[in-house]
Amino acid sequence: MGCSTDPLYTPHAFLRHGKIGLSSGARFGPPGHGFVRLNFAAAPARLVDAVKRMAEARDRVDRQVTGRLDLGS
Repeated sequence: MGCSTDPLYTPHAFLRHGKIGLSSGARFGPPGHGFVRLNFAAAPARLVDAVKRMAEARDRVDRQVTGRLDLGS
């Protein structure tokens, strides 16, 4: 999953907000910088659930950031 270089989308953030363990793409060399990696050695149903939780976690972080920005307006 592409996460650019935004520090909000770290493996730790996905664990905290989505209860999903991911690896930093940077651990797999320079081309992986700005990405997170999901282990695909799991049952298809677990992978579907994991991807849904990843999307929900990213949405949660986005809403928090937007809320913080709106507070200053």
